[in-house]
Amino acid sequence: MTESTNPTEDQTNAIEGAAARRSSSPQGAGLAGVALVFGLLGLFGPFFLIIYWPSSLQFYPYNLLLAGPVGLSCAVIALIVTRSRPELRKVRRRAWGGLFTSLLALGWPWLIVVSHNAAYGWWGGVRQINLRGQVAHLHKTIQKYADRHEGKAPPDLDTAAEFTADPGGLLIRYLGDTGNTTTDFHYVVGLDADAPANWIRVYGDSGLFGDEGGAILCVDGTVELLDEPEFGVRLKQFMDDYRTKRGEPPTIIAPH
Repeated sequence: MTESTNPTEDQTNAIEGAAARRSSSPQGAGLAGVALVFGLLGLFGPFFLIIYWPSSLQFYPYNLLLAGPVGLSCAVIALIVTRSRPELRKVRRRAWGGLFTSLLALGWPWLIVVSHNAAYGWWGGVRQINLRGQVAHLHKTIQKYADRHEGKAPPDLDTAAEFTADPGGLLIRYLGDTGNTTTDFHYVVGLDADAPANWIRVYGDSGLFGDEGGAILCVDGTVELLDEPEFGVRLKQFMDDYRTKRGEPPTIIAPH
């Protein structure tokens, strides 16, 4: 007697289950998702490091720069795999998103290298953003000290830096090369909470940008990034105003 070749009920269920799994996880979906994740990581990861963790630039995690190429490769493969599958539009959209963000992420290595040698020009934007964030963070630490000492300003920046988890990263600029080992900022001593809001409390070493300008932190927390000659004029105005109102020049702790 000839054995029946018709599939059994269990075999039919197994076949249908496998088909359902294939349809629920279409070919290329995983690669498209990976491409999008790596593209976003490569695009925004360095930006957040520059803003929120400037000291990381001394040992910059260059493996982040590999996210762009990895995302680009996965996106291209996903697009090839799904090119003749119009029903996989959502997967292809993720793949295109990964491709686009990965291509943008590929600009970071070049931008970081160029910004190391740039001053206040267009390509110095990364350094300016990083410096503005660092000086704003410095203001917060000074305020923390003042809040705990009845409005008194810290005696020096080293003392203020104790109120942050990364003292070295707060006071040294890793996107600049000044030769300083402790701090890259001038600190005006004795500007307590009652000092005029527009007086300069901290200003950066002009060598950070090749003597082409610098950063200024006012008592009220305002951060100014000024080119020369505006930078020098602003400092002179403050020195003159301080001397007029207090009868003596300000005491300034220089970078060291």
